[in-house]
Amino acid sequence: MNGYPLYTLIYTSKAIKSFSIDELDQLLERARLFNQSHEITGMLVHLSGAFIQALEGPEKLVSGLFSGRISNDGRHDQIEVVAQGPIQERKFGEWRMAFNNLDGLENRPKGFSEYVEKGFTTEFSSKNSAVAAAVLNSFKRKFSSVD
Repeated sequence: MNGYPLYTLIYTSKAIKSFSIDELDQLLERARLFNQSHEITGMLVHLSGAFIQALEGPEKLVSGLFSGRISNDGRHDQIEVVAQGPIQERKFGEWRMAFNNLDGLENRPKGFSEYVEKGFTTEFSSKNSAVAAAVLNSFKRKFSSVD
């Protein structure tokens, strides 16, 4: 860690078109390489073309990644920041970018069915940022063996 205060940003978005497994793998590989060299960690959850992602690291790097690369990526729209701000410690520190693809997954964490089944809708997220954070934390606990 370079001594800068830690920061987190959680956002949701919708894919413009469906991602194949290969396309998701490529996206993750690029993200993991970038994140490793920029002290960024986090988690990405995908369901039926909807994404929720948590990023954490130095504020300048996280904000720059979001405003520069993520916000301008034409593969998705309806991008909405659900929560952001300083944090004391990383929640996803062991992961350059953990990933869960919920398509076809039967055994999802309980208690978040409305949010998960509606594909992380931004309408729900903007009013319930704590739920978005809880969803990510729930998946972290459930799928702790993820890269």
